[in-house]
Amino acid sequence: NRAVLAALGRLAANGSTALPSRIIHQAGAHGIDEVRAGYAALSIAADVHEFIEDMAAAYASARIAVCRAGATTVAELTSTGTPAILIPFPHAAAHQLANAVAVEKEGAAIVIPDGPDTAERLAAELARLLASSERLDSMAAAAARLGLPGAARRVLEVIDEVVAKRRRAGRTK
Repeated sequence: NRAVLAALGRLAANGSTALPSRIIHQAGAHGIDEVRAGYAALSIAADVHEFIEDMAAAYASARIAVCRAGATTVAELTSTGTPAILIPFPHAAAHQLANAVAVEKEGAAIVIPDGPDTAERLAAELARLLASSERLDSMAAAAARLGLPGAARRVLEVIDEVVAKRRRAGRTK
């Protein structure tokens, strides 16, 4: 939350035309008041939410997402073909970094480590990406290629098959 606010503040202070025309920010229960106050102090209009019920719709409407790199987040980004800047949570198991690097390797995201210079690096990447429709389009296409449409349905089908087999096996004994 703080890195995003600081990065957008840097862009605004520099008079950057790279500021997004619409910002949707999921801040979490503990950060929502600070984030709302931060946007107000920067005079940047943003839709700030504690929690977004329909992340797929939010990602699908985004030109770019800035987020952590948990498995569900990465799956949602790829299923919606949303380019991203991923900042893996440093205190998670190494999986967030591995997820982020895998998506970056395929050209669908840029990874920025969470550290003291995150806001500065985020501002620079946002400015670069938002100034290049071609790059964002390329990243979106790469994200969409990584998506597995119907994956959730297939997982449920496999679970149903396993349960059905176990039920049948229990009846014959």
